[in-house]
Amino acid sequence: MTNTTETDTNVRGLFDDFGAFRTPTTADFDSVLTNGLVTPDANALLNLYRYTEQARADLLAALGALGDRLWIPHQVLVEFWRNRETTISEARSTSAKAAQEMSGHSVQTVQTLRTWANRVALSDDDFEDLHDRLSEVFEEVRKKINEVGEGEWQHIGHDTSTDPVIAKLEPALTGRVGPSFSPEDRAALTALGQKRVDQRVPPGYMDAKKDGNGAVGDFFVWEQLLREASRRQCDVLFVTADAKEDW
Repeated sequence: MTNTTETDTNVRGLFDDFGAFRTPTTADFDSVLTNGLVTPDANALLNLYRYTEQARADLLAALGALGDRLWIPHQVLVEFWRNRETTISEARSTSAKAAQEMSGHSVQTVQTLRTWANRVALSDDDFEDLHDRLSEVFEEVRKKINEVGEGEWQHIGHDTSTDPVIAKLEPALTGRVGPSFSPEDRAALTALGQKRVDQRVPPGYMDAKKDGNGAVGDFFVWEQLLREASRRQCDVLFVTADAKEDW
């Protein structure tokens, strides 16, 4: 007869082996923020060049407040430096592009209004009233976009010695960036990462079309993060702006 008082290691529960499906609780987030690691992805760091000054200051303050709980995989900085200058250039043109698109939406909206007005035989006075109100709103929004664009990013240049983002990031990240892979590790992991991409094993398979070793970049971040979490024996909060399905 089987002794039912002994623990049966084959008995499993709903979330055993399926912990990734459990929705994190507030307590889980509190725990990782106070006792674990917080790791921003490269795109989260690059967003510092896209955000408004207030949002940028808030994010930098949050990173600085993490202290030793902040940790950056080496691959994250590889991708940060690789994309920094392009991000700065694109950020400067974002507002101009948005303002131009807003003007196009204004024309399209007025045309929609005109089509509807003709269909319902709206009076000319009512049409002109709605047209004027629409035009005023679109003009106010366009001016605000230009105002923000002219003030937020014009003083950020490619020179790292005058870049306010770098000035704040450097002290926040000092001593908190992991090592790169050894040449032997890199060669083996590149081959493994490419195999994972071919087999659509997350993370990173959505980057299959990237040139060179770009397809395995996310896997490198993941591997470095797992190694550090294993070394410290702690949970990790990974912050990314990547919305692709492979994360």
